[in-house]
Amino acid sequence: MVSQIDRILTSGRASQDHYAVRWLAALACLVSAMLACRGGGGPAALVFSPDQLPPATAGQPYQAVITMTQNVTPVSQMTVSLADLPPGVNFAFIRAQNAAEISGTPERPGTYNFTVSAYCFGTNVSGQTGHHDYQLVVQ
Repeated sequence: MVSQIDRILTSGRASQDHYAVRWLAALACLVSAMLACRGGGGPAALVFSPDQLPPATAGQPYQAVITMTQNVTPVSQMTVSLADLPPGVNFAFIRAQNAAEISGTPERPGTYNFTVSAYCFGTNVSGQTGHHDYQLVVQ
């Protein structure tokens, strides 16, 4: 699109087509801004941190915080299937921090696999979504 604008500007038609040139230039700026915001093909993938959870010990208090980055709009929700968490451990979304906390006292040893899902508000861009698989080993 920018090359089309350059051709019009250098062809001498610019004085005749002043409004068309201004409209095309504004459109090119808008498209460039949208592509820059979206990384050229959509919003960046949501990043879950940490990538892996630290191990827990049965009968001992446990706490881990999962944070979300690369979100264009605020995170509206983070969820997990509570049935997949170790007994005695809970999951709480912390909206003000774009994070979730896994905490509690695991009741018994085992390896627990679950997926944390995140959803962002959609405004000028479609709401981003993301999922990350975690494993919590309780010793």
